[in-house]
Amino acid sequence: ARELLPKWRYQRIGLGLSAAIVVTAMIVCTRLQVSHWQNDITLFGHAVKVTENNFIIHHIYGDMLFRKNRFDEAIIQFNEALRINPNDYEAHNGMGKALLKQGKIEKAVAHLAEALRLKPDDPRTIHSWGLALMAQGNLDEAIVYFNKVLRTENWPDVYCNLGLVYTQRRKYDLAIQNYNEALRIDPDFVPAHEGLERTLLQQSNFKQAIKE
Repeated sequence: ARELLPKWRYQRIGLGLSAAIVVTAMIVCTRLQVSHWQNDITLFGHAVKVTENNFIIHHIYGDMLFRKNRFDEAIIQFNEALRINPNDYEAHNGMGKALLKQGKIEKAVAHLAEALRLKPDDPRTIHSWGLALMAQGNLDEAIVYFNKVLRTENWPDVYCNLGLVYTQRRKYDLAIQNYNEALRIDPDFVPAHEGLERTLLQQSNFKQAIKE
């Protein structure tokens, strides 16, 4: 601006005002952008609004909502991801898990079976299929799939699910062993403490259950 107006008598005042306007505009824009970066939910919620046909953003946002127990909203995002890309195994996987949480087992199994078909070697789809089997009451098969995950991964929630299956089978020693393994990996993993507490109660071990 200074080069364009070298002989303007009010150059200094004009440039100062122009700079103030530009900086103010930048501040306003920055505040608007920062509002989207408060957390994962606001960031990806904004992302789905400003992009089109981006199935990856939709299934990531769905996963975020799932972890917040906002299952209805998560299902909307997974549906949108699958509308864009019917072969998105992560969306099938997320959809299946959300439907399991809602007790819609038949629909959940269909999505989880498709996720496993699309990505048979992915530990997440294998784990989710174990959850589907557990929901159907196929406990022995569920154990097989959970153990298959543990050949490559060391996830506390897999040990926790094994603990739950063994508790249902009344194999309490194996259940406690798996819950303790989950807590060895993550001492603050609440589902393992809860599962261990329920198993100890079934053994009438009230003192240890109270501790959990």
